Amino acid sequence: MATGRYQIHAEGASARLIVLSRSGEKAILESERKSLGAGEGDVTFTETFTVPENAQHILLFFACSAPGRSVAGSTASYQVR
Repeated sequence: MATGRYQIHAEGASARLIVLSRSGEKAILESERKSLGAGEGDVTFTETFTVPENAQHILLFFACSAPGRSVAGSTASYQVR
């Protein structure tokens, strides 16, 4: 489970969770988009994915977008042990 906090000033916004094993590689997971209400709030993703055997880090990218606006988001990196 991953939860992100957002603040957005646009109607029709959405968010998705993208999981990568290394920057620039094909995504391990791209979640379905979740609708966001204008203002502030939390969005939670409950997803299952398999970490590649040779992965050293996992990157979680919360991508937020709205019609007519560029994509914004935040990234968290976790070391695989």
